[in-house]
Amino acid sequence: MDKKEVLNIYDINISGDGGNQVAHEISSETYEYFSKNNELLINHIVYNEEVPDDVHIGDWYDCTSVYEIGDRYEMSCFTMTIEGNGESFQIDMSEKELEKLGVKIIKEEFSLEDRVESGEIKYFLAGIQKQFSGSCDFKIEIEKSFDPKKLRVIVNSFQSKNMVVDMEYDGITQAFSEIIEDSEHGVWKESWDHEYEFEVIKVDRT
Repeated sequence: MDKKEVLNIYDINISGDGGNQVAHEISSETYEYFSKNNELLINHIVYNEEVPDDVHIGDWYDCTSVYEIGDRYEMSCFTMTIEGNGESFQIDMSEKELEKLGVKIIKEEFSLEDRVESGEIKYFLAGIQKQFSGSCDFKIEIEKSFDPKKLRVIVNSFQSKNMVVDMEYDGITQAFSEIIEDSEHGVWKESWDHEYEFEVIKVDRT
């Protein structure tokens, strides 16, 4: 009978900054109303300041008709610490550092321009609720020593933000997105510090 191989258990901590990113189509009237007053835009979509009904947008977190990424870390803004089996690693989760370690990065590009046909003009609300000092802890069990080359990082690139939407190790461990969904408070369980960056955008392909 073959001897069963003992699995190595590694504690993973991910900590840093990221947030929730959304985009939503709006009317030309709404664009004109908010385009020269960003403070009013933030007060309306974040703090529920009243505006005329014909330019009403509503809460920012409901503005997801075009794009939505929730509770994710931003590339170059967080670190991952791996400890176990007598080993300890700390990885700066920047594209440059990951490439040096041989980590596979899969990046998907998104843009507002892709949502506008040739000959059209469309208007959008887009932005991010930036969150700071988030932390997420979990474990992985693997047969051999941790090898960064077996790590796969999936990134969505949108509006100059590169958000890590998922991570896997050797195709066998629980996906990072599932870990977040299983966590009571997502990745921000230790901090709710945040700020808002939103704008209205006109895309003209005429």
